[in-house]
Amino acid sequence: MTVEEKRKYYREYMREYRKKYPERGKERGRIYSSKYRKKHPEKIKESRRENYRKNKDKILDKNRRTRHNLRKQVIEMMGNECVICGFDDFRALQIDHINEGGSRERKKLTQQGIYRKIRDSPHLIGVEYQLLCANHNQIKKQEKREYRLSVLRNE
Repeated sequence: MTVEEKRKYYREYMREYRKKYPERGKERGRIYSSKYRKKHPEKIKESRRENYRKNKDKILDKNRRTRHNLRKQVIEMMGNECVICGFDDFRALQIDHINEGGSRERKKLTQQGIYRKIRDSPHLIGVEYQLLCANHNQIKKQEKREYRLSVLRNE
């Protein structure tokens, strides 16, 4: 058997092996990738920067759409209208923390994190969170003096 025939046989053997055991190759690939990332973090960082620079508009647009869809999904879960007056314009609906503490939670989780928390834990709707129109949310803040308290506490 010549060297060329051996190579051809080996290539065919490996092709069949990969078809038969695809998960083994994927696992090896994951291990290799992990080791490479640990060994060359600066190359990975530079590659990500370059990708962001090339595709900045696409990335920002995708992130914007993701945030919008998440907000829309949560507002639909919460009933699509203000719990006080029934106002239903998506643009003016706001999530209210029933027992205060919203600014503290936003600092920990960010606004998107709160949306994810509500989406993943729908039992919190009506217990910790409610949907209010912008007017009723501001009225509630003034009546309960929530704004002043958060300023005084440096939240």
